[in-house]
Amino acid sequence: MKSAHSALRDVKVYDVSGKQLYSIQKIGNTQLEINSIQSDTQILLVKTILENGNTITRKVLF
Repeated sequence: MKSAHSALRDVKVYDVSGKQLYSIQKIGNTQLEINSIQSDTQILLVKTILENGNTITRKVLF
């Protein structure tokens, strides 16, 4: 993940059933690489909270 406007604060990744697969807090950087999720053809929901307080949620085909 990468943010051009504000640093990332928290990132959470969920599968479509709502199970949390990954969570990290206090990132403080504009870029994050996640390697701990097993690659499989699946749809994931990525919820990102930026340092400026904005929340962004995206569906990702992984």
